[in-house]
Amino acid sequence: MMTASAPPSKLAGSFASWGIPTTHPAELNLMLRRNEDIVVVDVREIEDYEMGHLPGALNMPPSQWQDSAFLCEDALNIIYGYSQRCHLAGKGYLVIEMAGGFEAWKSNNFEIAAL
Repeated sequence: MMTASAPPSKLAGSFASWGIPTTHPAELNLMLRRNEDIVVVDVREIEDYEMGHLPGALNMPPSQWQDSAFLCEDALNIIYGYSQRCHLAGKGYLVIEMAGGFEAWKSNNFEIAAL
């Protein structure tokens, strides 16, 4: 399984061949603690985002997926939702999905932010 620590060039090349790579919640937690240059995007509905989300995550529910306004061309975009798949790759962005979605984050007892 390819993870977030793989070089971006390898990640970009993998999208067409076998889908979006994933990362484990523990790896993402470490990246956040290290203040790595990433963008974390929560693709759940706004009501669920407001009840709890990853620290610093931006909300981009399915109704906004065609816009891609929150995705960054110059950084690694890590997305998560209710489960694992949200289908945002293929638009020229480096995208990794967090395996297991928000439930996996919670089950690891990592910090949760709320509005």
